[in-house]
Amino acid sequence: MTDDLRVIKTNRDIKRAFIRLLQTTGFNKITVQDICSEALIGRSTFYHHYVDKYALLQRLVNQLETDFEHLLHNRLHQVSSDSLLTFLYQSLNQRKMEFLTLIAIQVDDINLEKGLTSIISRNLRTYLATQNTLTLPVSAEFLATLYANNVLTGIKWALAHDNPDEVAEFMNGIMQDLTTKYIR
Repeated sequence: MTDDLRVIKTNRDIKRAFIRLLQTTGFNKITVQDICSEALIGRSTFYHHYVDKYALLQRLVNQLETDFEHLLHNRLHQVSSDSLLTFLYQSLNQRKMEFLTLIAIQVDDINLEKGLTSIISRNLRTYLATQNTLTLPVSAEFLATLYANNVLTGIKWALAHDNPDEVAEFMNGIMQDLTTKYIR
């Protein structure tokens, strides 16, 4: 990665322009020229950074997934604490528009929602594997997938409705009930 401020600013401008366009125009209708016009750059500059709009979308999704993975991994040891989901919501709230815009896009194999569900599920399965569990009434895979979908629904709702504490408290209550009953 370069430290050249011009490159950093150009990338930032391209990403911001793309997010703004995604909020008003469907992905399929956006052209590279639209992105260039919105970002106030030339086409050659865009192509210097990205092959096409799909590569740009993929990079944005990959970056959000990586950032989310780090947030989750760094806080997973507090899974039964009320602060975990509140921390996730507050951290994601800083990039709320980007998150809500990109999670609504599903193009070819580029799907942020699917990626985040997989990350949450995988981390919860890892967590469950380290716990002394009682016999679960369902497979750990099912439980992790169910919880991952619920967490992601909670995150989307909290960000869209600006009430992260209320949703986090409810979702943490579900996890605490689960851990109290089945995990020691």
